[in-house]
Amino acid sequence: MHRVTVCFVLVTAALFAALVPAVQPLAGESVTGSIAFPRPQKMSITVGTGDRLSLQLGFDGRCKGGGIGELWWSFVPARQTLRVRDGAFSGRVTGVARGVGGRDDWTGRFTWRVSGKFTDHEVATATVSGSVIVRSGRRAVSRCETARPARARLR
Repeated sequence: MHRVTVCFVLVTAALFAALVPAVQPLAGESVTGSIAFPRPQKMSITVGTGDRLSLQLGFDGRCKGGGIGELWWSFVPARQTLRVRDGAFSGRVTGVARGVGGRDDWTGRFTWRVSGKFTDHEVATATVSGSVIVRSGRRAVSRCETARPARARLR
């Protein structure tokens, strides 16, 4: 009986979330918030002309390799923009941060999967997951990944 109740609640919540109308944001609007990683990291979205979104994303993940064990970072500018249609956006973006791990010669090359929607003007939700390759010159020092996709509420 408990499983049936839990399934009913989950299906109802998913249906309700799908029925919440999306809002097409206006150029110049921006939203900022925290990604709910184990260590919350900041992100922001700015709406540009032509329904293009510029993103600055955060990261929190565990690393493999001899360099570092864990990496967290906020507001890494994404190199690509995403298109927003009917308030929804989704895609893969990349970014670079220098001075990773407190070392001037270490560079983090980030890759994220981002999806979300604007639920009102200057209000959005997003899901973020990603990975990083930390390099010293051309040599990979560590490879890091988020444990699972994390949600973000942006205002």
